[in-house]
Amino acid sequence: MGRLLRCGRGLLDAASLDRALTTLARPAVRALAAAATEQGTDAAADVGDRSARAALDALGLLREDGRPFRAVAERLEALLAERPDAIAEQPAAADPPVPDVRARALLAEHAAAATRAVTDIVALSADQPLAVTGGGAVTAVDRRRLVDTHVVRDGDELDDLLRLAADAGLLVPVDRAWRVAVAGDAWLPGSTTQRWQRVAVGWRDGLPAALRTADGGYLPPARWEGAVPLDPDWPATVAAVRARAVRWGLYDRDGAEPEWTRGLRRGAEPDAAALTALLPAEIDSVYLQADLTAIAPGPLRSAVDLRLRTMAVRESQAQASTYRFTADSLAAAVAGGEDATSLRDFLSTISLTGIPQPLDYLIAQTAARHGLVRVGTDATTGRTRVTGADPQVLRTIAVDQSLRSIGLMPDGAALTSRVSRDAVFWTLADARYPVVAVDAAGQPEPLARRHAPVPAAPPADPAAPLLPLAHALLAHSASRCGCRVAAPRARPGRAYPQRDHRHGADARRRRARVHPGRDRTGRRTPARTRPRRRHRAHPPRGEHRGRAARVDWTVMSDGPLIVQSDRTVLLEVAHPDAESARHELAIFAELERAPEHIHTYRITRLGLWNARAAGHQADDMLATLERWSKFPVPPSVSIDIRETVNRYGRLVIDRDADGQLILKSTDAAVLTEVSKNKRIQPLLVGHPSADVYLVDAWARGHIKQELLKIGWPAEDLAGYTPGTPHPIDLAEQDWSLRPYQRHAVDIFTEGGSGVVVLPCGAGKTLVGAGAMAATKTTTLILVTNTVSARQWRDELAAPHEPDRGRDRRVLRPGQRGQAGHDRDLPDPHGEAEGAVRPPRPAGRAGLGSDHLRRGASAARAGVQAHRRPAGAAAPGPDRHPGARGRPRRRRVQPDRPEALRCAVEGDRVAGLHLTGRLL
Repeated sequence: MGRLLRCGRGLLDAASLDRALTTLARPAVRALAAAATEQGTDAAADVGDRSARAALDALGLLREDGRPFRAVAERLEALLAERPDAIAEQPAAADPPVPDVRARALLAEHAAAATRAVTDIVALSADQPLAVTGGGAVTAVDRRRLVDTHVVRDGDELDDLLRLAADAGLLVPVDRAWRVAVAGDAWLPGSTTQRWQRVAVGWRDGLPAALRTADGGYLPPARWEGAVPLDPDWPATVAAVRARAVRWGLYDRDGAEPEWTRGLRRGAEPDAAALTALLPAEIDSVYLQADLTAIAPGPLRSAVDLRLRTMAVRESQAQASTYRFTADSLAAAVAGGEDATSLRDFLSTISLTGIPQPLDYLIAQTAARHGLVRVGTDATTGRTRVTGADPQVLRTIAVDQSLRSIGLMPDGAALTSRVSRDAVFWTLADARYPVVAVDAAGQPEPLARRHAPVPAAPPADPAAPLLPLAHALLAHSASRCGCRVAAPRARPGRAYPQRDHRHGADARRRRARVHPGRDRTGRRTPARTRPRRRHRAHPPRGEHRGRAARVDWTVMSDGPLIVQSDRTVLLEVAHPDAESARHELAIFAELERAPEHIHTYRITRLGLWNARAAGHQADDMLATLERWSKFPVPPSVSIDIRETVNRYGRLVIDRDADGQLILKSTDAAVLTEVSKNKRIQPLLVGHPSADVYLVDAWARGHIKQELLKIGWPAEDLAGYTPGTPHPIDLAEQDWSLRPYQRHAVDIFTEGGSGVVVLPCGAGKTLVGAGAMAATKTTTLILVTNTVSARQWRDELAAPHEPDRGRDRRVLRPGQRGQAGHDRDLPDPHGEAEGAVRPPRPAGRAGLGSDHLRRGASAARAGVQAHRRPAGAAAPGPDRHPGARGRPRRRRVQPDRPEALRCAVEGDRVAGLHLTGRLL
């Protein structure tokens, strides 16, 4: 009894009272403060509303007459002295603002993405439960597994999604692992909206009691900050709640509330129909392609997606999903109970194009290999026995270091292990061996890896049923000394099993205070073992405060494109508008894969900047996507395109009045940022004004490359050095350039530079000849080999061809030349008659540098050719092409490219000029 009395008195010390008072909502704090100032019992009984009085009675802070205990009143007075605003009346908060149509679309995208992520977590937990540490966090191995499979981006997102799943009753902690509940198993096959709705209701029901209202709803978000005024950890709790609400598409970061959340806040069901109207319709068909990929041209139904992922690896998931079939993925499906017939039947049902021959062959080959390794239980010894028809496979298994955990030992022509049959089977299956489980009779027995759902969440602590009895004993003991006992409270919303109560009890018995981050002896504990007390709220990738209003949102009709939030664009080849969409999409997107049914493009920063440099604006690119997209363009993609395109041109490379290269910008912050980069600083040689930096003359191309790497492409307006003029014309007799060739020449002439991309035989050489004729100046032609150099020489000086009726001659014989070592090449430094002595090189020159341009313009010949790209091996003067043996290859520095030129008089090589240096 004496021990109980000491426990009862301990419940009224300052630490115990602080734990009770910090849980009180603002109305309860105001009611308790009013009761402490009342003198009469009747007046005290009327203080506060019923919910506040009920909270105070539940914690045992009031006497029978309605007044607080003296210790409670004293401790409350001390806390209010530190926080006098805790009893201030909060102004009535109006309903949250309504988002516009663009913000609603962004919220719908967040809701769909979060629903897919929780679906993946629950499905993965059904096959392999997520292990948790003693502090309740998911282990590093499982976190990495979810990040590597692109289910979540980081650990903070995983914590938020696990909390949402736990509040909805989808996952429960059992034996230090997250297991799928019965409700979660039934939740998986539902539609996207149904799954979202269930978790949204669970989020509301899991809110702290201070945020809940009497009608089953919750307070407006504007009143969350001051709901629990005495709790120092309350701001962190509110931040975590807001982060989960934003992630689940209930509110945006500015607190705007869509129509599907309004009913949830008022205690009713969420308006799922309003959300469904903004989401694409789910489908149950895919394209199967010969490159062993499957592409769903829209959101795939959950049941089809879960079945397809048992036999294929999902590579991406957004509005459309991409899957890839491999020998390992099909082997895992066969090990899980599938066979060739069931695989073909399922794929034939969902395929829009049938089963391609490569996939059918891979299915047959995988099914034929299945069963080479058999795992069963030895009836005599009870051990697991591994046998196989191929002894070489068994020898490989015996020496495989990844299988050390199951302890396989040779036993004649078989392997044995003390580990159970199922564990050995799944270990071998995960190692991609063609394994099959057999029963006692030796017949194949399919095993299901899926764990049985948990019917209900078990108690977090085995001693929890004894807590009411302990509280009653303490209350009886305290009543004898005129005290009331505060009931032990559970932290609202804690989903992880904790052991802090035992730790704290040990510390109190030893008269030592337990500090977070320290063990019982006062030593610091490793950070990874400490329980997380704060939840960091990060906005989803691509989302920025206040940016959603700049997105043009339009509901699209049926089109050939599917734009996904991961910046990929899928093009349906069979669509009647596919060619038109392809032509416009190729301006700013890069082609990644082009199988027979679905072509995959990717929107990259470099592609967007190239399009912007060519004169295309962000509105033009978004208009292309919106015009041809089957589904609405994700707002995050629109925001990213606008921000990326707007980065181009913020920095400009130009020349000052003295001809010096300068780097300037109207944005001082951007200019300061790039000037502090350690790779750009050596390229800047002066800072004459606040918005101008001087650039070293040789570093024009180098600084452009470095700026591109850090995400600030520069617009080059410095121009080019004029070359030596030459009378170059096209002899268009009975022929002319084609319209697209003429168009390319005109664009090149207008812009002064450009890149022409044409297939073989489309006339790239003629486009180059037209550009030479338009500019009428010295031209440097860079090619990769001697064959290409000869082709250019022959094409530019081709005589009249009667059978073809045209003359493509561009240069006179004295104007053309070719780089390289021909057999009749004389000594380049000889003084023979007609030889041209090469000028002395002025110094090093990089590709695209002004020095190389000036050298080209000062050359006597009309055409120069670059034989090899920078960094390639160059022939040395000590090796003759006719000599035997392997020629010695020399290394060329990247900033010292090889550039060879020779002048030709008729058919005789007259001289050789070297404008680079060889090592």
